[in-house]
Amino acid sequence: MLFLLLGGSGSGKSAYAEELVKSLQHKESLYYVATMESDSAEAKDRIDKHRRLRDGKGFITLEYPIHVENAVKEIQSKENIMLLECVSNLVANTFFAEDDYWKQAELDEIAKKITGKIKNLSLNTKHLVAVSNNIFEDGIKYDESVIKYQKLLGRVNCLLAEDADVVVEIVCALPVVWKGTLPLANITQ
Repeated sequence: MLFLLLGGSGSGKSAYAEELVKSLQHKESLYYVATMESDSAEAKDRIDKHRRLRDGKGFITLEYPIHVENAVKEIQSKENIMLLECVSNLVANTFFAEDDYWKQAELDEIAKKITGKIKNLSLNTKHLVAVSNNIFEDGIKYDESVIKYQKLLGRVNCLLAEDADVVVEIVCALPVVWKGTLPLANITQ
């Protein structure tokens, strides 16, 4: 089952995603696929914060900033639960990579490739909870490359929402279900 969780920065989506994953678990292993690059002090601080939040929750952390499809090689069976944190980092890492292919390709082509990697994860796990950011409402004018990244992320989010069984937006730490039904309504923050 594919769950897509969306929300703005600081909305509580990461904490909600972890609670959702824990609520889905019976005896399955929990995998946390981390996509953030630790290339700055701010990124390292954010990674440390997320590690502290996960500490003691039983997650097996796999770090794949770009090639998330390779996480499948490390899981023990399809009867596992996976949290992908987060799609927006995966898209940024892919889009801003030094590979000229990504700079020349059409956005729809790139979006389909990234979405295909995520779908592959979903097909190889019992449940995949994919977290993505809503970065489209700040009203700031960005340069052309950032605007192209925003469009790409929007397209990836739309393609994932089409395939997802459940789509939830986290607003002020509260879930708003846009598609499907959450398996448990009593997930707490």
